[in-house]
Amino acid sequence: MKTIKLFLIFFLVLIFNRNGISQEIHPALTDIRNLSSELKHQGNIVKAFLWNENLSENYILYCETDVYNSGRDIPDGKNKDFYIYYYIVQNGETKLMWKINDFVKDCEFDLETHFINEALTVTDLDANGVNEIWTMYRFGCKSDVSPWPLKLIMYEGNEKYAIRGETRDYSQSYNKEEDSPKKIDNKFKNAGTGILEYAIYLWKINNIPVSD
Repeated sequence: MKTIKLFLIFFLVLIFNRNGISQEIHPALTDIRNLSSELKHQGNIVKAFLWNENLSENYILYCETDVYNSGRDIPDGKNKDFYIYYYIVQNGETKLMWKINDFVKDCEFDLETHFINEALTVTDLDANGVNEIWTMYRFGCKSDVSPWPLKLIMYEGNEKYAIRGETRDYSQSYNKEEDSPKKIDNKFKNAGTGILEYAIYLWKINNIPVSD
C-alpha cells in the first residue's frame, strides 16, 4: 500500500511538472492604479492579480502596512501587518469572498514579509466545480541565515487549508524540488483527489529562502 501511494505522488508530481492540469489558472498581475475603490482593504496594496471566469472578474490583493512601533512590549520593536483579499466583481456588484490576516510583531532584527507570486494558482483538481485558490508567503524576524517561516494557504470555497513551516536551509540547492520542515493541516487528509499532492508539490518548488 505504501509503495502504491508513493507511486501515485510521483505520478501526480510528474503531471504537474508537465503543466498537465487542465483546470490550472495563473492569475495575471494587474495595475493597482486601475483598481476600483470598491475593493476595500487595510494597508497598502503591493500586488494585485486578476483572472476572468464565469462572467466575473476575480481579484487577489496582497497588502501590507508600513513598519510601525507599537510602543508596548519592546520599545524598539518593529511591527508589520499584512493581508490577502479575494474579491469577485460580477454584474456591478463587488463581494469579498475571504481575507487572510497575518503579522510580524516586536522585531528587533531583519523583518520580512514576502508574497510568492509563482505560488498563486487557481485549480479545480477534484473537479467538483469549486475552485481551489492557492497562495504562499514567507515572513518573520531574524538576524542570521536561518530559514524563514513559510505558509501555504488554500481556500476551496469558504474552507481554509494550510501548511505551516519554513523555507529550505540556505545550504540546499535552489535548482530542484527539495522539502523543508512543515506541518500539514489534518483537513488536507480529507480533501478531494490530488489536492494534498498538489499542495506538497507547490511547497517544494516555492520554499526557496531568497527574494523572487
